[in-house]
Amino acid sequence: MNLPACSQKQRGIMRREYRSIRDGISFGVALAMVVSFTNWGSIPWAILHGALGWVYIIYYLIRYGFNRVG
Repeated sequence: MNLPACSQKQRGIMRREYRSIRDGISFGVALAMVVSFTNWGSIPWAILHGALGWVYIIYYLIRYGFNRVG
């Protein structure tokens, strides 16, 4: 199966989208680890929650709301 050739502009857009997704995932991991360690004080839990990333952040906000953040 041959894919159509991409223009230089399309390649640039695809690279920016990839970087945005990668940076968002990295930020989610860091945020999850900080929130976890700040609240629970446990490095193993922080590592686990970091592996879950944005899933843990969304769970935390649903479960505890913004009241315990910060």
